[in-house]
Amino acid sequence: MSCVTRIGELVGDRIRERRKGLDITQAELARRIGIPRPIVSRIECGKHTPRLETLDAVADALSTTIMDLVAPVDGMRLGAEGLHVPLDEIDWGEEE
Repeated sequence: MSCVTRIGELVGDRIRERRKGLDITQAELARRIGIPRPIVSRIECGKHTPRLETLDAVADALSTTIMDLVAPVDGMRLGAEGLHVPLDEIDWGEEE
């Protein structure tokens, strides 16, 4: 799993949890932010990285903030260049 996938999965999980907590379907979220429902599914699965504008629309539709969706967790930090995972903590998918 790459760094981008891990971060994408983190954001996707948070979007899914928030959406379900508000009892909103993927179709309804997609309608609110103006993107196709399959894209919402791909974002939630960490297979599609949304543009900042889309992430802002998602946060607004879910009555939250971008920071709540991307805030660092253990082993991650937010820097000027974005969200980072220490290299020694990335699962590169290679056998040891």
